[in-house]
Amino acid sequence: MKKIILLLLTVFLFAENYHKTADYYYNIGNFKKAALYYSKSCDNNNYKDCIKAGNIYNYAKGIKLNYRKAYNFYLKACNHKNYKGCENMGILFYNGTGVKRNYSKALYFLKKACFHNIATACYIVGNYYAYHIRRYKYALFFYKKACQEGDILGCFSENRKNW
Repeated sequence: MKKIILLLLTVFLFAENYHKTADYYYNIGNFKKAALYYSKSCDNNNYKDCIKAGNIYNYAKGIKLNYRKAYNFYLKACNHKNYKGCENMGILFYNGTGVKRNYSKALYFLKKACFHNIATACYIVGNYYAYHIRRYKYALFFYKKACQEGDILGCFSENRKNW
């Protein structure tokens, strides 16, 4: 039992250390090393760092653009209930960034994020219903949810038309 507790404590300390090291490198602008340590932290179940690693690859912050790696990091976060990962997956599919544009997959991930209180995801789903398929009742529902979660564009969109 003592060995198990010691092992878990060691894993936790390494994961926290990877996170702090990644943040340090990110803050000084060494994004290549930041991505490496965020990746290690992600592998140690710190799923917020999966998002950070994915963002570095997705936006090519001081590192070569790699949508495949971004996709994998976002998916891992989403699969472990970090719903910002789901939102980012939805945005990749919605825009066709590094993947073939697929509104069905985009809506799956965006709605998953929205129903877990990610405001921007709700706003994007509202836009899809308002502008792509002209289903204003659905658009209004998602704009209201976005507004309730604090998205100012959701509030604006909710009030701009006679729904």
